[in-house]
Amino acid sequence: MDVMQALYSKIFSSPARIGPWIWFGSTNGRVRAIDPQTFALAGVFQLPDAVTTSVEYDAVNQILTVATTANRLYGVSVTPPVMREPAQDAQSPVDVTALQLARLAVDAIANRSALPDPRGYKLTGARPQGGVFVSLRNRATLQRIGRGGQWTFDPRDLSPELSVIVAVTKACANLAVDSLRDTAVSVSLFGPLEQVTVDQLDHEKFGILVRATAGGKLGGGLPNSPEYSNEHGQYLHALRNAKLTPSEGHTLYRHTVERQTDDMSWPAYGVPLPYDATALTRFVSRLLDPRKQDELEDSFSGVVDRLSALAVTRYVDAEFTTQLVPAPKMANFPDLQQSLSDQCIGASHVFLSLIFNGRPVDRTRYRGHFRMDRDALICRNGNQAQAFLPVLTLHQWTDEESFIAALPDIPASTWEVAPCLTWAIADSENPIPVRGAFTEQTHTQPPSQVLQRSES
Repeated sequence: MDVMQALYSKIFSSPARIGPWIWFGSTNGRVRAIDPQTFALAGVFQLPDAVTTSVEYDAVNQILTVATTANRLYGVSVTPPVMREPAQDAQSPVDVTALQLARLAVDAIANRSALPDPRGYKLTGARPQGGVFVSLRNRATLQRIGRGGQWTFDPRDLSPELSVIVAVTKACANLAVDSLRDTAVSVSLFGPLEQVTVDQLDHEKFGILVRATAGGKLGGGLPNSPEYSNEHGQYLHALRNAKLTPSEGHTLYRHTVERQTDDMSWPAYGVPLPYDATALTRFVSRLLDPRKQDELEDSFSGVVDRLSALAVTRYVDAEFTTQLVPAPKMANFPDLQQSLSDQCIGASHVFLSLIFNGRPVDRTRYRGHFRMDRDALICRNGNQAQAFLPVLTLHQWTDEESFIAALPDIPASTWEVAPCLTWAIADSENPIPVRGAFTEQTHTQPPSQVLQRSES
């Protein structure tokens, strides 16, 4: 009903189910497609005359055909809505991952060919149970150009293969074909939707969905996102996406998220944190105790593979000093453990930061790419580097806007964003996780020479 009231025109065109959407025309010449599950607008195009008959699909030429009241017949090429190519072998569908199927669908749209027939494929590995979300980014810049999702409340409503293809068509809606030629694809697979209360949310582990009680309004929030830093922010974000207020009746769900992407430098947002916080704290404790080197090797090799550097920050005589230490291979860990143990002695306040493999970022595109409390931002210019580390909570900046405004604009510099987690080291047995941000000047020199000072 909400969709119909927003058309501002009369509808005499019978609705037609074509592919994943319901198509119909109106007397103001607009032809619309809506999602049959949510009644959300999925696409629209404008014709010069009123449309009072149903929209048809020409399977031979793969276009929509629309007759208007001026006795004109229009053929419109849009995202291919029909997904019924004959399967190669109805008894033996091709095994693909969700990412591979999404890639096939994106390439089909880019080439203006028919979308893959979901009956001809079978998803292997992770399968969407509560829904799927597809995101598209330019491969060169990693700037997002399109996204679209599909929630599933009952797995019987939509096959997993069809869910992936429908999400792709939504992500590609209204995009120029040329923009899809060099596109990186990411597929997020949702676990079953679990109805919960607000106090059961965990924004670092679960995505969420709100669904209006009295209508088809839906809105979600993925985990570990730069748009919010706690459960309350994630909840409000989902409500805004659903165009709901907290006082309006709605049901709240949470779900797991697993991502597949064809670009390893894809931003690390929208999926759960890759490490368990308790396990990482144990890793830091072992790292600071050379006597526990064997246990460290056996249990945490995966963490070491993702580390790019460590940072030891000491607060002595009202000054911070930081030493950046490149992360070595496991064979060098005994020396690193001894070095860290020595550095963490004799200071009233010591912080140890783990800096994981990062990615380059455009100086003009920090928003949506950087989180003050969880990322290190590094500016490199020749052999000089200026690093912003999340060590003390909002130590110098009160919000993201003031932080970004204060960043230097250095010609010919490159910027890198890297996930960074920090612990206060009272003793090696009880490191305490902390969050925040402060700035340090560093040089790209051997670790023994990297010791620059910054005012507190």
